Amino acid sequence: MFERLHIDCAKKAWRASNHRNERPQMTKWLERREKIAMFESLRARLHTQARDIDADSNMNTDNVKARPAIGSDPARFDTIVALHGEDAEATGVQGTRIGRVKVIFKLPDTIYEHGSLNDMHAPEEWATQGPLAYVEWYANLPASADPAHMMYEVRKLPLRADGTPAGEIIPLSMIRQSCQLIPRFPKPKADRTTPTVPSDWTSDSVLDKAQKFLLNNWASKYAYQTLW
Repeated sequence: MFERLHIDCAKKAWRASNHRNERPQMTKWLERREKIAMFESLRARLHTQARDIDADSNMNTDNVKARPAIGSDPARFDTIVALHGEDAEATGVQGTRIGRVKVIFKLPDTIYEHGSLNDMHAPEEWATQGPLAYVEWYANLPASADPAHMMYEVRKLPLRADGTPAGEIIPLSMIRQSCQLIPRFPKPKADRTTPTVPSDWTSDSVLDKAQKFLLNNWASKYAYQTLW
């Protein structure tokens, strides 16, 4: 190794000088060689595929599904965070409401009138509505999260007097993001120290069976940044 350095730093530098007052010339030659090596290294990096270092510009896809049971495939109706007040923002839960999407649809261009052979043109304002969603609401979130785990409690609303759930049709653009709800398990019985999971609770039915949930802001990095 030392012989290699002696050749590169001494012999080659000596040969590059005019052999008179050689030390300043050898030093200058070494400095230039170092600068050239650094330049070539930077140029090699510059021409490699550039990476997008601005992570905020990356677009993440957040899917929300609403589909009935088909054959052996169970139904799936995702839970969402919707903008519901003037004070709603891109992050935080203020001005938002938790709901469950039951139908995603778009108003038709024509209306079929029962008993008539002719279709009617839909009102012109329907064309500007865009996609819509029918959402069944949960109760409003409490003013603050549980200090033990910093998650908000989500409760189901009772049915209306006519037996229908509290629901509303909203523009699809009012859905800010999907969310994950963790069911609150029943309290353990007197003779047990751990809660018993109801036998009819499954990953496909728990949203229908459970009455209380926790809004999981630990489900993902994005949820942690937005559900506070």
